[in-house]
Amino acid sequence: MKYQIVILSDDAVFARMLELEFQMLDLSVFVADTPDAEIEADVILLDLDSVLPPPPDRYTRMIGFTRNFAISALDSNRQCSMILHRPFELRLLRQEVLAWLPGIAGGAEAQPKRERARLSLSVDRETCALLCCENRILLTQTEFCVMECLLANRGEVVSRETISAAIGESATNKTDVYVCFLRRKLEKVTDQAIILTVRGKGYRLK
Repeated sequence: MKYQIVILSDDAVFARMLELEFQMLDLSVFVADTPDAEIEADVILLDLDSVLPPPPDRYTRMIGFTRNFAISALDSNRQCSMILHRPFELRLLRQEVLAWLPGIAGGAEAQPKRERARLSLSVDRETCALLCCENRILLTQTEFCVMECLLANRGEVVSRETISAAIGESATNKTDVYVCFLRRKLEKVTDQAIILTVRGKGYRLK
């Protein structure tokens, strides 16, 4: 099965860069500057600065990107499961997209050729920090609660609802935001993907 990625943006240069990135993964990629009514996709990459979102029945998952840091995934009206602020690392976007495409190298159901050694992770309650190998990563109280929940169930899938309950939030889309914040902090100390997205289920700490 060849998955369909749709890039909606009027920034031709940036859209072309994204197109090439995902074509290298042997995915079907379509670029447009308007949300045509006939567009259907497994994943839509939406330029929030220039294009309105298509109807929700036309896609499985939508990831937004923008230069406006006032826009966040907490804005549920934008219908995005994740919002990245430009400039962002393509590695982060690629990781999120592949997590939702079973059978693609790096996807949620793909088996790695060689498993890396599990990183040493622990939390320090007194300083609200994550200890990753020899690095100390300071976290906000909410980030700490999310990490503590994942760490307590390491290796198992933790639903968004479970994490939302742990942080005292009713909206599960806020969980995606805090997981994104944690991933950005972890990327500064390791190149391993530690928090994995399990499509339709939640997250798993590697």
